[in-house]
Amino acid sequence: MKIAEIERKQIDKVRTGRQLQVLRLDNENLRRYVCSALNYDKNECDGNCEDCDPRYTRRGHGMDLSISQRELAQVFGVGTSVVANWESGRSLPPIEDLMLYGEMCKVDWIRDILVFE
Repeated sequence: MKIAEIERKQIDKVRTGRQLQVLRLDNENLRRYVCSALNYDKNECDGNCEDCDPRYTRRGHGMDLSISQRELAQVFGVGTSVVANWESGRSLPPIEDLMLYGEMCKVDWIRDILVFE
């Protein structure tokens, strides 16, 4: 590949924000990580959400995987408005936070989170 063939790609902030929101609302790995990190269960949650606070466990036959922006903000050590800005596309998380987000969700942050124009 010649250098002239490589072009700079722009990140679509709005669509990337939607990807972050989808993962926040429906990713079992993220739910387990957040639950464990915030110690919802007084018995020191081990990431097995069957033992966690009933608000975050089974609803019907499935598991309620949604996480609030407030919970995610606590894990990242930022304000709720920062997470809201990430999800709305007003701003992008720092690269380190994108990497952590991907690791928590067990997805490839470049392929599964970032969306390019």
